[in-house]
Amino acid sequence: MNLAIPPTNHTYALYAITLGDYVENAAEKQIRQVFDHMKQAWANADAASFGECFTEDSDFVSFRGEHYKGKASNIAAHEKSFSGMLKNSSLYINIKSIRFLNETMAVVHAEGTVLKEYETATNCKLSYTTNILIKENGVWKITSFHNSKKHRKGLFSRLLGI
Repeated sequence: MNLAIPPTNHTYALYAITLGDYVENAAEKQIRQVFDHMKQAWANADAASFGECFTEDSDFVSFRGEHYKGKASNIAAHEKSFSGMLKNSSLYINIKSIRFLNETMAVVHAEGTVLKEYETATNCKLSYTTNILIKENGVWKITSFHNSKKHRKGLFSRLLGI
């Protein structure tokens, strides 16, 4: 973060700015907020809030290949998981790219994982997600979320740098 000194009534006031404030447009910021909302809902184990990020007819494909059709199915699966195997976990998402197909549709590629309390993103296996977002009534929502394992090179390939 950098500090800037903008002129304010012939005096100066400090406020925080980031590179994203200059580079990202409003739609990109709104899309990033969808993923921030998703992470917060996950941290709160709030499946209903998690579901707010998705359209009613959305498709969600988990890292295990489970396919949840519709928001209600997605919420029900996460309610069960948040009280079971995903209890006390957090969601790590690193958006790699946002590509707008038109003014109301975007493709977002990200890497991410579910972290247990003792894990960090640097010491775990990441997966890729491909997300299609649409703008419904002025609000960006995920209509398709597909999660797949990230291929890790074997020892031989890593040693040879191929």
